[in-house]
Amino acid sequence: MPFMTQRWEDLIFLHWHWPKDEIKKSLPIELEVDLFEDTGWLTVAAFKLSGLRISPCRFIRWSDFYEINLRTYVRDKNGRSGVWFYSLDSSDIVATIGARFLYGLPYNGAKIVRNEKDGEVEYQSTRRGIFGEAKATIKRPAIDPLPKDATDPITRFLLERYCFWSKQYWARQNKPSFVEHRPYQGRIMGQCTYSGELFKSQGFAEPTRKPDISHYESGFDVSASAPSWLRGRITGQENQRLVD
Repeated sequence: MPFMTQRWEDLIFLHWHWPKDEIKKSLPIELEVDLFEDTGWLTVAAFKLSGLRISPCRFIRWSDFYEINLRTYVRDKNGRSGVWFYSLDSSDIVATIGARFLYGLPYNGAKIVRNEKDGEVEYQSTRRGIFGEAKATIKRPAIDPLPKDATDPITRFLLERYCFWSKQYWARQNKPSFVEHRPYQGRIMGQCTYSGELFKSQGFAEPTRKPDISHYESGFDVSASAPSWLRGRITGQENQRLVD
């Protein structure tokens, strides 16, 4: 049984190509910038998270909530590719605390509102707390007709990521965790916009141009591995049961 299951819905991704040297300075020493055509990328993602269940307390039912994150794309020394999160703003304070404790991810509590009118969707976020303040607004146009799935190399590079690194509980270095879900059915969107302070809050300049590419994904079910520090304990418990 997966350690964690959830569903991601109504995902919007806004991507900017970014100088690789700037990104490199922001990464831990064990990770390298993952490049596409010799350039790095920064991405803002906004989506709804529903159906969250965590083992062994799967009987606890979580309310749906929203998330907005800023991320980049990395590889470890063994060539394994994945994601490095700079910030993750969540409208669920309990999930925020839990994710920081379990995975060491830089989650922040935020007020996030999703509005929809005539098919257009807007996420508005205001982060306030001990880890700083930041606002963000992400908009996508109405989807009619729905664009075809994008299968080009840049879409696969930006979306098909099933590993993320973070400094986990009691860990001396950043450790990977893994997610599983069906392949993305990402659709390239035009006229998506972002404004805010997410980049500034992480030491980057705010982008002054529209995203270089934007994607929309309707959603899918996701399962996630336990954090590395807990995986060892779970394995040990399972082995102990077998011995008993």
